[in-house]
Amino acid sequence: MKNRPIHIKAVLLRLEEILIEKGQRAVSQLKTDIGCPPTSTLIEFIQSLPPSPDRNQTLLNLEAMERKRAATFTVASVFAGLIQHLKSKKIRLGIISHFGIGLIRQVFDDISSIEMASADAIISRDEILQQKPDANLIQFAANILKVPAENVLLISANAAEIMAAQSAGAITVHWVSGDKPDSRALTADFIV
Repeated sequence: MKNRPIHIKAVLLRLEEILIEKGQRAVSQLKTDIGCPPTSTLIEFIQSLPPSPDRNQTLLNLEAMERKRAATFTVASVFAGLIQHLKSKKIRLGIISHFGIGLIRQVFDDISSIEMASADAIISRDEILQQKPDANLIQFAANILKVPAENVLLISANAAEIMAAQSAGAITVHWVSGDKPDSRALTADFIV
């Protein structure tokens, strides 16, 4: 927990863990389908592949599988109203996703309750893969949102993202979607 006043100017949400119901299940299935180890993220797995026609084919296969699954995505009801509320309070919105930008556009097109234009920044797999493997995405997002990292609130179910946000000085909310919180994220400022 931060020992300072909290002033939130931007909120970062993970698309597949927070905004999309059953999105994490879809990611797990995609990982299995392309041969990604369960202990690795899609991004880590893709970054580990040497540049080659096989890597390009893996990305093409992944994009095709994502488009197929997009029709099953629905917005988590708890967040549909939150986005409108944030925008009414002039709080900037950033979305981080391990999905490609094409799928993200399709998801927003299919979801009538949220417009893609609501997001001030969308950091997709495409931008993440252009960063160094050890880059802090939270700091990267804060720079795009033109907000100091200490004024960014990250809501994530991912312990690694919580830890990266903390190292950048951001405010953190560990979203627990299962039975219990991830012990690595228990240092989050808030646990919901």
